Amino acid sequence: MAENFTAIPNYFFDHMHNMDKCEQMVFMLVARKTAGYQKEWDEISFSQFVNSTGLGKASVNAGIQSALNRGIIQRRQNGNSFEYCLSEPKNGSEIEPVQNLNSSEIEPFCTDNGSEIEPFDIEIGSEIEPIIEKTVQKLNTQYKYINTINTLSTNVDVQSTQTSLSSDGKKQKLDKPKKVSKPAATDAETPEHQEWFGALFWLVYGHKVYDLVNKGEKISVGKTSKEIRGLGYSLDDLRNWYANIWCKEFPGLQKGGKIQRPTLKQIKTGIGKVKPTTHTNGFDAPVVQASVPTYKRIEQL
Repeated sequence: MAENFTAIPNYFFDHMHNMDKCEQMVFMLVARKTAGYQKEWDEISFSQFVNSTGLGKASVNAGIQSALNRGIIQRRQNGNSFEYCLSEPKNGSEIEPVQNLNSSEIEPFCTDNGSEIEPFDIEIGSEIEPIIEKTVQKLNTQYKYINTINTLSTNVDVQSTQTSLSSDGKKQKLDKPKKVSKPAATDAETPEHQEWFGALFWLVYGHKVYDLVNKGEKISVGKTSKEIRGLGYSLDDLRNWYANIWCKEFPGLQKGGKIQRPTLKQIKTGIGKVKPTTHTNGFDAPVVQASVPTYKRIEQL
């Protein structure tokens, strides 16, 4: 019946609260492989530690070194492998926990074929850090590769826009891109429209501070300007209508000689009393306009 049990030293149970999981599992495996088979020493490979404890390589490495430093196990080399045995610590109950081993304190271990495993620079019990480190290194490598490809692609694109190869293999400059002509100015941007707009605006509102009226009123002035010009009237025709018809007849001329300002509708209908000096059929020669803007000449009336 006793053959089905493994004798575990009492000092392990008395001080296991000071040990971490890795050290405890390493100690238990050494006990199973030695005391469990009534052996003092037994050869235990690194892969056996990993498979039997279920720990990662880094945790196994740290657990073995921690147990060795604490003195609860011993190790000796036998060719390309190691043998382990249980060992009671020298100080008995004065066992202190081993914490934060440095990589310089962790000795390399041999695998089954004798090749050494490099120590891991991590804290005891940590299994994820080596994986993160390898992943970061892989991502950095991929990032550098992508940057290199992008740089090469950019350089090729820049060069291809400047030169190309002819059929005989010689470099030749590519034609410069043709300049795109600007679109023609809209009616609202032409000098003629601006003069008409200014003249009509002054006739209706008595000033040229455009910001004092709303957008809808400005649009109405622009539409009236376009409609009157479309009938073949010139700015001189507008001046003629205002000076000789509107200012001398009702409703432009009020009682007491006061001149009332016309509305856009009154201008559009009233200018029909004036014969256009420039017609839309294009047969009559246009009237040469004076250098003084029409609205200025209208103001002087």
